[in-house]
This record gives sequence, C-alpha cells and structure tokens, in this order.
Amino acid sequence: HKKRKERGVLDFQLPECRFELDARAVPTKAYPYPQWESHQLIEEFMILANTVVAKALKDAKCPSLYRVHEAPELESIEELNQLMKSLGFSIMLKEASPIAFSEVLRQTGGKKGASTLHKAVLRAQKQARYEPVPKGHFGLALTDYTHFTSPIRRYPDLVVHRSLKRFILQEKSTDKQRESDDLIRLGEITSERERRAM
Repeated sequence: HKKRKERGVLDFQLPECRFELDARAVPTKAYPYPQWESHQLIEEFMILANTVVAKALKDAKCPSLYRVHEAPELESIEELNQLMKSLGFSIMLKEASPIAFSEVLRQTGGKKGASTLHKAVLRAQKQARYEPVPKGHFGLALTDYTHFTSPIRRYPDLVVHRSLKRFILQEKSTDKQRESDDLIRLGEITSERERRAM
C-alpha cells in the first residue's frame, strides 16, 4: 500500500456492485460488494507479475502486447477542475500525473460530492487498450505493464505467454508466433472485443 501511494495509483472509492437474481434471472436487489484484504493482496501480486513480465519483454525487445493506459486529455482536466470548483472543493489539478489525480481522490474522499467527483475522474480517464508498443499505465502509475496473469480468460495474456516462452527458450519460432504488424492488428481486435464484452 505504501508503494502504491508513493507511485500515485488511482484508488477510486467506488464500491463494486453485485446483483441478486430471482428464479427467472431478473435482478431483484443491488448491493455493494465488500473489498476484502485477501482480494487486494492477490490483486497486488497480479499487478507485480504483470509488471515484471512487461519489463522483461521490453528489455529483451521481444515482440508482444502491452496494456497501455495513457494520461487524460488537457480538456478533461479543465472540466474536472470546473466540477471540483462547482462542488466546493478548493483542490485543483495542475498537471496530468498519477500523483496529482491520486491526491485529488485522497483529499476529496468521504466528503460531500466525492462520489460524483470520483465518477467524473474515472470517466475522464482514457480507455486502456492493447498495443505492441509499451507506453505505460497511467492509472496504476507504472512504466511497464501488460496482462499476463489470466491466459485462460483473456487472449492478450495468452499472446504474452507465447512471447515469454520465446524469450525464455530463446527460440526463433514457437506456436502461433506473430510478426510486429500482426500484433498491431491483434491489439486493435482484442481491445475492441474487450469493450464489446464489457
């Protein structure tokens, strides 16, 4: 938690929602799902694994897919500053850095209007996507990041596993090896499929 805070990870205080369904699968109740320490610990391990793998592949110049999340646009920052002012907050965003955004979330958390503001901060973020060029992850405040930990759930993770296999075994080719131009298209397709699934 200390390292997350130092980096400036964007910790949104927005509870995850769960639904109760009746026998016909019609939602009858919505309730906030508790965030357990055990879940947070597993999440930190997964983030660390994703970071280590991304850095190793980048340093080795091994073609792969990276999880890219870029900084919000200047226009979004100006809109957030106007919203904060209208909600009565004195803090303002002076730059598009994870630490600046994290500080806004920290200082406004639990106060009147915080839920509205935090949702707006979340909406102001750019859509994360998959690319063969590592550009870092703004929300996690990391320079190296990929998705590696769920190869049975996400196809990009499987691509990363194959890249890692090539790197570790020092093989010129492995199953389903893709050239860089294929990775560009694969990043576009998997990003679009992710949005569609959501």
